[in-house]
Parts: sequence; structure tokens; C-alpha cells
Amino acid sequence: MLRLIQSNHMPILAQLFCEQSQKFADPFIPTTVVVQSFGIGQWLKLQLAEQQGISANLDCILPANYIWRLYHHLLPDIRLPEDSPFDRDRLSWRLMRLIPNSQHESLRRYLDAPGNPDIRQFQLSFQIAQLFDQYLVYRPDWPMAWEQGNPLLDAESLGNQGWQVALWQEIIKDDPSIASLHRAKLHQQLLDAISDKPALPSDLPEKLTIFGLSAMARMQLDTFHALSEIVDIDIYFLNPCRNYWGDIVASRDVAKRSVRQLLDKQDALSDEDYLTVGNPLLGSLGKEGREFLELLLETADVESHELFMETEGDSMLALLKNDILNLEYGGAFEEQPEQRPISEDDKSIQVHTSHSRMREVEILYDNLLSIFDKEEDIEPIDVIVMAPDISEYAPFIDAVFKHKIHYGIADRSLIQQSTLVASFLKIVALPTSRLTAVEVIDLLEVPAIARCFDLDEEALNRISAWIHETGIRWEYDGDEKSSRWQLPSENLNTWRFGLDRLLLGYAMEGGLYADLLPYPVEAGDSELLGTLCHIIDLLERTRQRMSRSHDPASWRDLLHEVLVQFFLPKDREVIDIDQLQNLLDRLAVDAEIAAFEGEFSNQLIRFWLEQQLSLAHQAPGFITGGVTFATLVPMRSIPFKVVCLLGMNDADFPREQRPLSFDLMHIDGPRKGDRSKRTDDRYLFLEAILSAQQILYMSYQGKGARDNQDRPPSTVLGELLDYITGIYPTFKVIEHPLQPFSPRYYDGSLNSYQTMWYDALLRAPEVQPFIHGSLEIDGELEAESMEQLISFFNHPARYYFHNSLGVFFADEHIELKESESFSLDPLERYHLANRALNSLLKGDDESEWMREMIAAGQVLNNDLGKRNLQQQLSTAQSIHNELKSLVSEPPVSLRENINLERSSLSFAINNLYEQQHIDIRPGTLRKRQLLEVWVKHLCLNANEHYFPTTTISRGTDKAELTVIEPIAAHDARSYLQLLVDMHDNGLRRPLSFLPECSFAYASAIIAGKTRLDAMQSAKRLWAQEAQGSEGQDPYWRRIAISNELFDDSFEQLSIEIYSPLIDNWNEV
Repeated sequence: MLRLIQSNHMPILAQLFCEQSQKFADPFIPTTVVVQSFGIGQWLKLQLAEQQGISANLDCILPANYIWRLYHHLLPDIRLPEDSPFDRDRLSWRLMRLIPNSQHESLRRYLDAPGNPDIRQFQLSFQIAQLFDQYLVYRPDWPMAWEQGNPLLDAESLGNQGWQVALWQEIIKDDPSIASLHRAKLHQQLLDAISDKPALPSDLPEKLTIFGLSAMARMQLDTFHALSEIVDIDIYFLNPCRNYWGDIVASRDVAKRSVRQLLDKQDALSDEDYLTVGNPLLGSLGKEGREFLELLLETADVESHELFMETEGDSMLALLKNDILNLEYGGAFEEQPEQRPISEDDKSIQVHTSHSRMREVEILYDNLLSIFDKEEDIEPIDVIVMAPDISEYAPFIDAVFKHKIHYGIADRSLIQQSTLVASFLKIVALPTSRLTAVEVIDLLEVPAIARCFDLDEEALNRISAWIHETGIRWEYDGDEKSSRWQLPSENLNTWRFGLDRLLLGYAMEGGLYADLLPYPVEAGDSELLGTLCHIIDLLERTRQRMSRSHDPASWRDLLHEVLVQFFLPKDREVIDIDQLQNLLDRLAVDAEIAAFEGEFSNQLIRFWLEQQLSLAHQAPGFITGGVTFATLVPMRSIPFKVVCLLGMNDADFPREQRPLSFDLMHIDGPRKGDRSKRTDDRYLFLEAILSAQQILYMSYQGKGARDNQDRPPSTVLGELLDYITGIYPTFKVIEHPLQPFSPRYYDGSLNSYQTMWYDALLRAPEVQPFIHGSLEIDGELEAESMEQLISFFNHPARYYFHNSLGVFFADEHIELKESESFSLDPLERYHLANRALNSLLKGDDESEWMREMIAAGQVLNNDLGKRNLQQQLSTAQSIHNELKSLVSEPPVSLRENINLERSSLSFAINNLYEQQHIDIRPGTLRKRQLLEVWVKHLCLNANEHYFPTTTISRGTDKAELTVIEPIAAHDARSYLQLLVDMHDNGLRRPLSFLPECSFAYASAIIAGKTRLDAMQSAKRLWAQEAQGSEGQDPYWRRIAISNELFDDSFEQLSIEIYSPLIDNWNEV
């Protein structure tokens, strides 16, 4: 017997199901329920547990899987495999074998087009397999007729697609043992078997429940109708309307015919039944459910039970749902409804517009908090949030909701959920990888991989430093550069180059060896170095093996090895590994069943893995105790107190799915029960309305984030808005500003629970200083050496944060490079010039130095690299020549103490040449470096070493020389004491002294400019966005947030520090 149980409320259907399930006392007999999605099955189990105290032995199964199970039970003479050989994935591999031998011109033309032949062949095979799978379900008469040589379709419809008929015949002839195992033929055999009224097998339940389906192929429905002859079947159908609803009929009497009356109707519904009066939303959105209901009603011997109930209350949502239930518009059966006012506290239907996905999620968060605050009976578990593709919102959801509201995200693919799976795909993609330093480090930082090779954070930092210092950029060695990228076979900047330098540095000391410059490695790092060598060799061996073509079984074995060799899973990662292993096993099994033994390339295995792992994984995250985030999928009409729909944009929903050009179903025309993405989406929007028990919340991106131009909502949302405003003309879409800190959120216009923005608005006009008063510091931090003074005046703000607060803003992460140094940045040029200058000072051979720099990977080993080296060597030579013109003896060192008025100071100076102090630098002399020279000069003169100090630095086109003249000892000690006091004060609170900006101010004042002009000079320098400028420095910027840097103190300190320096400093 087939019973149709209808209601407009899913909880009523669930309650009746729970009551019916209690009638079966034997707990060891499973209750079989056919559902369309994991979500419905899980929700039903929760309902059963809530009403009965326990939910056990509830077997939720998809329609196609249950029917395949029926074939096993009721067709015992046919030896059916566990899965159909005509399964889409298995049929794809069979077609991979058959299509290359096909002589059909259409197929040959596609396969001969440019592109990777393996991928083109598989994509075509997969699309055809998917199409044949649809034919078997929605057009079973076609493949049955094709096997008999009857194309069935007329020549006009078939057109140039006759190859499909021939290809299907080839599939059947290819393996006669599976010819009778496709669903179309099994369906007919099953119907014949059931017509004989067989005895029920012991493992087939006497009762079957079909719950929550809103669509089903006619073939499946015919199967269940036939099965109802021997099994009691209950179909629980969520029917939005208690009356018959075609496209809406004209007469009130005809429109309100009971569905029961239709059960006696012999003729199919005619076109006259579909007219234009009634509920416009039901007519627009309900096509899929209407056709399913009509298919049900076309079957004989259907016992119908109606459990319709109006929604209580007078809210907008209640009126909307009751309109749909009663086939009315605005509470009446009229084309133009009576207009109504909206109650002030009626928030049952909300539509919000924003500028971006991030803002949609932020607005949702605020509104959910408002709902939880005002509605005591609503908790996070009562909320579902759906979007056309929830993975596009997942990063924003994590950013906004994490650690604030408990939530779960369903319907994400394994790639999106698992770092391990994503890194596995990167390893599979090694044959197309440049094997860059960044790519390798990214892999090693994956927890499961780091665990496998016993790499902790310190080890990873050490490896990054080695890569950076040894010049490793990309590719394994020169041979790989040549074979893969058609570049010169040069080991420079490859992994082989860097590892050889490290191994040489561990084994020996000294200069060049076989054109390699050893990089020193400590004995304690030998094990880590061995691990790094093993990893790189393993990556290269794996890449070599995966660069070759293999058959499916060999690919499975190879990728199983990869999982073992590279990953040590833990906790949830164990499940990820199991899923990957099962997927690889399925690849080999599917190919074996399809008798496909051909070899295919790495591009295809990567494409296949990405295709399989990109499929939405529904199980995790759905109804997990908090807010549920999920993708809008058909037949997920689970009731929640609050239903939220995000991304209701015109371009995103309903979703488009263009049919294939050779899809005969599209060419021949639709039949009742056919599915389409657009129709599915329109009906699931209707289901979402029905599922909302108290609040229906919708949002879309109605404004452009860049231009603030209007963007239209989805067509279905537009229809709903037209419907609502037809009844409630004062209903407004809530428009939100671009930024979450807009004052509109705190002046009563809009709601926000973001307290930090509110606190910012309430903040006093006068910003509190960064530090209140002075810090108490340890006496050990006070200046006792020249080095402390130099470090302080080099960067007073950084010195304060590091030494007084223990705060470090600088990013110590090493930025690895992925290509050779075709051009040098300023810092690289400085380092090369400095190395060249040191080499010249030691008297090393210039050509030997250039060889060492090339051997260290600092520049390319070609004319360009040598030209870069020569430029920096020329800079160093000009400075060295100036030094040689001034002195003839080697430098000496001096180490002494200075007794000042309130303290003492130690100093050590190394570069004293023949009664003069000379400071040499390969770069431009910056003002903070000039201060360093000044402090050294003061130390010398304070102890009556009346030496002039000469600076030699890089000029525009030649070396630049300046001289600081000797000063009296008591003046030098006085200046030093002043600097020591400033140092100690700068430890207690930030000092308004910026070396570069302060020099600009002081030099302008000394040159006779006004204070205003001098201050403008300093501020212009601060405003520069050049790398390394004080205005871009994180320490100075942090202080500048709450402290005025350019105040009276800035002016005073600039003059006090720089005035004596400028007075005694002259250019030569």
C-alpha cells in the first residue's frame, strides 16, 4: 500500500513518523527511511531521539542506493556487483578505453584539438558517462531502444548526435556480462519480479518510509509504486499548499479542489488546468514540487492523508506562509490584496543589503546577537545560514564568528577543509612545479609533514635561514633546469647548489672548492642537515616518478607511497589519510572493472584527484549544536526557528547550469519530473520560506564596494520583495554602510554589537599618551658603554620598545626568493659593496672575490651578474682608493674609560689610522650613522685624543668625504654627559628625537630658516613612503598614534644634539 502523507509543516510530518516508528516493537529490525540528503537524515534522527529518548537502528538511505539494494534482494538470479558497472565514474574509464578507437567524426574532431590529450579524452568520457547516467534515470526507454537498434528519436531531434546511439551499443557489446546490469534493464526486470508477488526476503523490511523528498525521477517513482504492492510505503511530503495548485487555476471552486478528489481522476492534467489566479509565489517558485505531486497523483491506489495547519500569529512571515497554504494573496483570493501596516516589533522577514561578503557576515553576526538578546527561546542551534556556495563565505565566517558564537560549516570539500589534503595535491603537482624555496618551505610547515620529518619551529627557522644564506631559489639542479624549462644547465641557485655548499661547510673550512663556497654548519646541526638532504632528494625522486605515465593500479601504489613517506597524521588527519587511501583504491577498482589498463599522465591523475576532492562533503558541520552554515542544496527543507539566506545576488542565485551541446534531453525537450538547477533553486527558495518558523533573514550585495553603485538582488528575492510590498507597502530593505564603524550603528539607525567601534566613538577628544608618566627602570640599563649610546641614537623608539618594554615589532620571518637575482635591490647592492670593501681592506684578489660571490649565489654566473659585481666593486674601490690616499699604515685599536660628571663610559674604537679616526662605509652616510660617528668622535676627544674624524662613504658618482674637527676635552665630556642623560631618559619614556627628521629640522634652523619652514622640512621627510623611512617605521608609527612627535621637545632635542655636530662637521 502507498500512503501519501502531506503537511505544510515538517515538524508535523516528523512527529507522525516518530509515532508510526513506535508501532514496530522489534529494535533489531532497522527502520529504513529513504531521504534525499544527509541533512534530512540527521535531523530526523535528532527528532526521533528528542521524542522517544533514543534514536537507534534508523537506516537513512538515498533513493538510488535503496533501489540498487532492491535489485539485490528481488533479483537473486542476477549476480549484481556492490556498485553498478554503469556508475558514472566507472563508465568514464570504460569510455576512456573505447572512445580512442571510435571512428565517429564528432569525437575525433574533439580529441584531435590542441591540449593535453589525456585530459581532453577523460573530460569527454566523463561528460558522456554523466549524460548516459541521466538517460538511464530520466529516459530509460532510450538506451533500451538503442540496444535494439532503434534510435527512437526522429532524425530532426537526433541531428548529428547519432554517435551516441552507436557508442551506447559499443558499450553493451564491449562486455556482454554487464549488458543487463544497467538501471533501465534492471528496472524492467524488477517490475516483472514484483508483479509476480514474491515473498519478501527476510532482510527486506515490511515497511518503507520516504521522507522529505520534493522531486523524484519517474522511473524511481514507478519502482516505489510497484514495490507498494508487497511493501507498505509511507511518503511524507512537504506540501506548501492544502489545495490543488497547478500553475494556479481560475475558479475559486476549481482552485480549491481537494487533492483527494484528484485521486479519482482518470485523465492526466490538461493545459486548461494551468491558469493565472492564486498565489503568485507558489506559481513562480513551485514548479518542481508541483510536478512531483502530479506524478504521485497519476499513480493509482494512493491513500492520501492531509495534516495541514495554519501558522499561528499575525506576523509577515505567518501571513506569507498562510497565503501559500490557502492559495491566497494577502489573506484573500484576489489579484490585488488589501494593504496592511507593519507592526513595529515585526522582524519576522528581514532583507539586508551590503557591499561585500565580509560585510554580509558582519551584519549577520550583529543581527543574530540581537535575535538571541530579544528572543529568549532562540539559541544558536535554532539557526541555519545558507548561501549558494558556503565555501566562498567560510573565511569570513571564521573571522567573524570564531570564539564568539558556536557554529559549524557544512558542505565544504576536503580540499577546503583539510591542509593535509591540499598539501597532498601540491605533492602530486610536483612535475609542473618549479620546486621553489617558498613551495618547499610551505610543504614542510604543514603539521603532518613536519611531524613526519621531526621538524619543530626552530628547525624550520634554521632551514629557512640556510636556504636564504646559501642562495637557494628554485629547481633541483641544472640538469632539471635544462630538461624541464629549456634553460642553461647551471646549478647556481638550485637545491643541489645550496645543499652542496652546506655539506662542504660541515665537512671543511676555507675558501672555494670546486667552484663552491662552503657555508659553515655547526656540528650540532648535522642531523637537521641530513634530514633536509633526505627531504629534497625524496621530493625529486617522487617528482621523477610522477612525471612518467602510469596505469591506474601503479598510480594508486605510487600515491599510497607518497602518503606513507610524507605524512604522519594525528587526530582528524587520520581520517583525511583514510579518505585519500579509499579514493585511490576506488580509482584502481573502477578502472579494473572497466578493463582500463592504459597509462596516463600526471596531468590527468591531478585533474581526477582535484575533481573528486572538490566535491562538497556534507557530513561534518551540519547540526552540530551551534549555528549551522551550509550550502543551498535541494531538499534540505529542515525547519529552523531562524533561516538566513546569504548571497541572494542576481548573478549568483538561482544558479545557472548550461546543458551540454549534445544533451539529447535538452534537444528533445523536457518531460515531467526532469530536474534543472534553476528549477531546483527556485523551489528550494520556497522551501526555505516554509522552513523558517519565526524569522526569515535574507541578504545580498546591493552596493558595489568600489563604486557604491546599486546591484540588483536575485530574481527570486525580487519576486518576494514585490509580493511583500504589495501587502506591506512600508516594508523597507535595510541598507548598511560600507564600514562596520559607521556612526549609523550607534545613533539608533542600525544595530551593532561591536563594542570596540562604540568605545572609539565615545573616546575623549584628547587622545591619551602612549605612556603615562615615566617608567621605573633597572639601573643596569643605564648607559655604561659607547655601544649603548650608539644603539640608542640609531633608533630611540626601537631601543625603548626593546629594552624598556620587551616589545618587538619587527617581522623576523625570512623572505625567501623564488628566482635568480637578475637585478639587485638597494640592500643587496649595499651588502655586496660592503663585502667587496672588506675584501679590499684585507688585500684579497679582486677576481677571487668575484668568483666567491658567484659561488655563493649572490649574482648570476653570466655577463649580467659579473656586471652587477663590477659595479659594486667599483664603488668599494673608490672608497678604498680614498682611504689609501689618506693613510699608509694599518689601523690600530683603542679601548678606554671616560669619567663624566655623573657617570662613566667605556669605549672601544678600532679604525684609528695615523692620528686620525676614519669611518668608511660602502653606502650613503645616513644621519643616524653620522650620529654613530659623532659619538665615537666625542669619546676620543673626551680623553684628549684630539683626532679629526673623517668619513668616507658612497657619493653620487664618486666617494664622498667629510671631516669632524677635534673639539676640547671638557666640551666633548659635556656633550657626552648630555647624550647619556638623554639615553637614560629615553628608557623611561619615548624621546621625541627622530634622527633623520631631527637633522632636517636642525640643519634648516642653523641655515637661518624659520621654525615653521624647518618644521615643514621635517614633516615632509616623515611623510615620505620610501622603504626604511621613519614615517613607515612600525615603532615610530605606534608612538605617533597617541603622542605628538613634532612638539617643543622635538625642536629642543634636535637643536641640542645636532647643533654641536653641524658646527664641527664639514664636507671635503
